[in-house]
Amino acid sequence: MYIVVLDSLAALAALAAIAAMSSRARSLRHDMRSNLDAAWREGTRIFISAIMESEQPWHAAFPAPKTAKPGSLSREEVLDKLRAGGAGRDFIIVDVRRNDYEGGTVHGAINLPAQSLYPTIPTLYQLFKNAGLEYVIWFCGSSQGRGTRAAAWFNDHIQEQGDKNMRSVILTGGIKGWANAGEEYVKFMDGYVPEYWTQFK
Repeated sequence: MYIVVLDSLAALAALAAIAAMSSRARSLRHDMRSNLDAAWREGTRIFISAIMESEQPWHAAFPAPKTAKPGSLSREEVLDKLRAGGAGRDFIIVDVRRNDYEGGTVHGAINLPAQSLYPTIPTLYQLFKNAGLEYVIWFCGSSQGRGTRAAAWFNDHIQEQGDKNMRSVILTGGIKGWANAGEEYVKFMDGYVPEYWTQFK
């Protein structure tokens, strides 16, 4: 009888242990499921956030320019300036292309990609001011996007300094217009690759 009782108690203890283990297992599974769900939600949030950030335009990280429409110079006016030999003394030309910096650039232009330009504007202004420059001429592919924004940002800074002598302008038509405007313009290009520009004719 005692053996039977002991066996019964052992069986009950075993069942209780199994039940406890089963309960812990369920709890563990629940915790794992909760953690996995939380991790999945966080991963999804990060993924969606990354996609949204990747879809943001490059200039979204910077303030919009206050200058609605910066001034401009025509190709003819810039060509006359280059012929007169005032580059680096009276004016400077800035090419703001980055990934599409191909096929050559306007003679004497410096390359400052628009994507990293904004934080450098105060330093650039001081350098240009110390050099006594009157014109800062900006361009990109067509001068309808990056070049215009760069010129506007720089003009904002000029106005904030109360500077009445320096002008920030765009080169009308950008490098595409310049490279396809004829031999007289091509002569004033550095690194000119004729085959590259046929796609824009």
